[in-house]
Amino acid sequence: DSGNSSDPYCTLKFLDLNNKPVKDTERKTKVIEKNLNPTWNEKFEYDPNFEVVNLAILLVHDGAFSDSMGYILLNAEKIAQS
Repeated sequence: DSGNSSDPYCTLKFLDLNNKPVKDTERKTKVIEKNLNPTWNEKFEYDPNFEVVNLAILLVHDGAFSDSMGYILLNAEKIAQS
């Protein structure tokens, strides 16, 4: 952000084979106030039996404005194996 400060948090959700969000899979980290280099070190657990998924998307937001700061797409199959 232009004030050299941010209040970042992340959301994680899974996408189905049509790249639509899978119901009840979104999780949110805590907000880390005034930090441009945050470390969350949080774990989320999911039911291993929910519907087939294709990708996981991790979005980084600025909490002050809920602006998206970036994202990464992850192969959900690789996550399930770890």
